[in-house]
Amino acid sequence: MDDEVPLAAALHRQLEPAAGEFAQVKNIARRVLDMEDAAQHMTAELLALDYLAVSRGNLPLRRRIGAKFHDWRHHRGEEALVA
Repeated sequence: MDDEVPLAAALHRQLEPAAGEFAQVKNIARRVLDMEDAAQHMTAELLALDYLAVSRGNLPLRRRIGAKFHDWRHHRGEEALVA
């Protein structure tokens, strides 16, 4: 039984650096995946806004102005909820 403690300590000393590096890489990978997810959501949102702008460009002037006013009122409502 006395031989097991030094063996376990030696094994720990040998594996600790690799385990630390693995934990670091896993943490970085998680952050990269989170950033990728955020970028995909932002891309989808920007594409939706771009589509909306292009589709509204085909509307008559009066309806475009009404849509802009609606967006402005909606945006102000969101700001009020945040504040």
